[in-house]
Amino acid sequence: MKTFREIINREKSTHANSSMDNKTKGSIGLAILALGVVFGDIGTSPLYALKETFLGHNPIVADLPNVLGAVSLFFWTLFIVVSFKYVLLIMRADNDGEGGILSLLGLIKNNHYKIPQKVYLSISVLILFGAALLYGDGMITPAISVISAVEGLAIALPSTINLIIPLTLIILFVLFAIQKKGTEKVASYFSPIMILWLVSLIGFSIPYILKSPEIFQSINPLFGIRFLYREGINSIWIIGTVVLCVTGAEALFADLGHFGRKAITKAWFFFVYPALIINYLGQGARLLDPTPIAGGNLFYALVSNWALIPMVILSTLATVIASQALISGAFSLTYQAMALGVFPRLRVLHTNRDMGGQIYMPFINWALFIGCAFLVIFFRNSGNLAAAYGIAVTGTMAITTMAFFVVAKYKFEWPDYVSVPICGFLIIIDIIFLGANLVKFFHGGYMPIIVGLMIFFIMWIWQWGRKTIGVAYKIYGGRKSLSWYIDLKRKLERSGGILEDSRPRNIVESDRMVVLLSSHPVNELQDGIPATLRIFLKRSGVIPKHLMLLTIHQERIPFVLKDRYKVVNFGNGVISAQIRFGFMEDPDVKKSLRDLWAEGIIRKGIRRCSIEVGEEEIIIRSNTPIINKVLARIYRYVLNLSIPAHRYFGLNNASGLNKIIVPIVIDKEGIRIDIPEFALVFEEEKEAIDPDTLIPTKTEFNKIS
Repeated sequence: MKTFREIINREKSTHANSSMDNKTKGSIGLAILALGVVFGDIGTSPLYALKETFLGHNPIVADLPNVLGAVSLFFWTLFIVVSFKYVLLIMRADNDGEGGILSLLGLIKNNHYKIPQKVYLSISVLILFGAALLYGDGMITPAISVISAVEGLAIALPSTINLIIPLTLIILFVLFAIQKKGTEKVASYFSPIMILWLVSLIGFSIPYILKSPEIFQSINPLFGIRFLYREGINSIWIIGTVVLCVTGAEALFADLGHFGRKAITKAWFFFVYPALIINYLGQGARLLDPTPIAGGNLFYALVSNWALIPMVILSTLATVIASQALISGAFSLTYQAMALGVFPRLRVLHTNRDMGGQIYMPFINWALFIGCAFLVIFFRNSGNLAAAYGIAVTGTMAITTMAFFVVAKYKFEWPDYVSVPICGFLIIIDIIFLGANLVKFFHGGYMPIIVGLMIFFIMWIWQWGRKTIGVAYKIYGGRKSLSWYIDLKRKLERSGGILEDSRPRNIVESDRMVVLLSSHPVNELQDGIPATLRIFLKRSGVIPKHLMLLTIHQERIPFVLKDRYKVVNFGNGVISAQIRFGFMEDPDVKKSLRDLWAEGIIRKGIRRCSIEVGEEEIIIRSNTPIINKVLARIYRYVLNLSIPAHRYFGLNNASGLNKIIVPIVIDKEGIRIDIPEFALVFEEEKEAIDPDTLIPTKTEFNKIS
C-alpha cells in the first residue's frame, strides 16, 4: 500500500491573507461594529427593566429608600452577572473562537476522558436543555424589545394606540428579511444607531441625576440588601424584574464567534456598561421627581417633549438591534449544534470570509420570525411579555455556570480552592434569579419553556435516531473490511471476470469507476467498508473495476490553500480520498474529482464515473413496540426536513449521481439494515443469500436502547 499522497491545491493567491488576526479582532473599530449586533438586547433593557419594578404587575412605592435599593440591585447585578461572570470569566472558555453554551459542551466533549461518567452525562444533558431554552429567549427578546419601543408612540400620539401591533409586526418582518445581508453589513448599518442610542441614554439621564445627586448612594450594595429585606416575600417579584437588566448576557456570549472576545470586552467596558449605569441612575432620579409619569412609561419620562418623537424612532431602531443579538446568537447556536451532531443539518450561508462565525440560516431565521409574530399577537403589550420573560434566560445562565465549573476544573485544571468559591458564588446568584422568575410561569413564563422543551426534544430525537441507525450501519458495513473487498476483486480476476459458486448466482466486474461517499475515512486495509458499498454489491451483483471511497471534511478556516487532498492508493483499483474545504467555500465534489483526474490520481484512461450517495429509508413494521414506533416516526419526519449530506457537499445536479437507498428496518426485535433485494422464492428469502458473500447470511437485529 502506498503512503498518503498530498496534493497542493492551486488556489488564487488573493486569499492568502484572508484570515483576520487577533490584533484586528481586538481593535476599537471591530468593537464599534460589535455594538450593532452583540449589545442590542442588553443595551435596550432600560426601556422596560426598571419600569417593571415600580410600575409593572406588582408596583411598589417610589420613595427614596425603595428607589436607592432597586437601582443598587441593578448596578450590582450588571457588575456581577455581565462584567464579572460573562465578560471576564466565561468568555475565556471559547471553543476555537466560538462562544455560547454549546461551545462549553464542545470543550467538555474534548476532555470527556478526564471527567467522571455521571458528571459528563449529566452536564451534557443540562447543556442541551440550556441551549434549547435560548431559542425561547430568542423569540421573546425581539418581541418585547420592539413592542416596548413602539409603545412610546402612543404616549406622543395617543391616537396611534391601535397601530402598535401592526407596526411591531412590520418592523420585525423587515428585521428578519435583512438577515441574509450578513452580520457584518447589518452591523455596519446598526453600529452608528447604537452609538447614538447610548449617547442618548446618557444625555437624557444627566439632568435628572444632577437634580437628585443622592441617587449615587445606590452604588452602596447595602441599600439593595435592605430593600429586599424590607419587601419580604414581595422581593421575589422584585428580583424577577431586576434580572431583566441582564437578559442579553447569554446572547453576548453566544455572539462571541462574530467579533471575538477582545472586541466585545472593549465595547462593553468603554461604551455599553457606562451608558447603562448612567441611565439606570437617571431613571432612579426621575422616580424621585414628583412630576407624574405619563402612561406609566418610566424610560420616556426622561425625554423632553420636543424629543419624544425622535426618541421613539431611535428606540425602535435600537430595539431592532436588540433583536439582532438574539438572532445572530441563534444562528451561532444552531451551527454549533449541527457541528456537535445534536441538531439536524440545515442550510448555512457564510457571510464573511474573515470571521467563520458570521453566518445566515434561512430556516432558523424565519422560524424565529413566526415565533416572534405569534408572541406579539398573543401577549399584545410589553408588560405582558415582561411577565413571561426571564425563566428561559435565567435557566440557561445557571446551566452555563455549572458547565463553566466543569470546564474550569477539568480543562483549565483550576484548583478547587479557586473554582469552587467563584462558581459557587455565581450559581447561588443564578439560582436566586431563576427561583424568582419561576413565579412567572403561569403569567406567560410557560411559553419559552414550551419552546425550549420542543427544541430539546428535537435535539434528543436527532441524537437517538443517529445513534440507533449508526449502530446498524456499523454492524452492517464494519463487519466487512476493505481487505475482504480487495480479496473478492482478486478472486474475480483469477476467475476471468465472472465468479460463480454452486448456487445460480454470479458476481461480475464492470469496467467503470464508482465514487462512493463515506462518512468516515478509510485509511487502512482493516478499516470497515461503508455500508453503502455492501448494499451496492448486493443490489447490483457488480464490482466496479475502479472504486474511490470519498470523505469530505469542512474546516474552520475560510479557504483551504494547500493540502486539500489526502489520498491512499490500495492498489487493485481501490482508492481512498479525503477532501478538505474551508467554511467560505461551497464544497464541489465534481470539480474535486476532475482535479484528481488532472493530477493523475485517477487514471487517465478513466473518462467517466458515477457518484453513489446513500439515502436512508426508515421502514417501521407494524409489530414495533409503540414507544419505538412513535420515536422512529418523529425521527423520520425530522430526517426529511434536514439537508442530505450529498446536497450539502454540492451534489445537487442529477448528472452522474445515483442514490443508494439504505433500507433500515425497525421491528419488535430492534433495528437493522435490511437485505436490499426481494427473493421471488420464499426459501431463498429465508436463506437470505448475499451476492457479495455467496453464502446464506442474515443481518441480525440490534436492540434499540
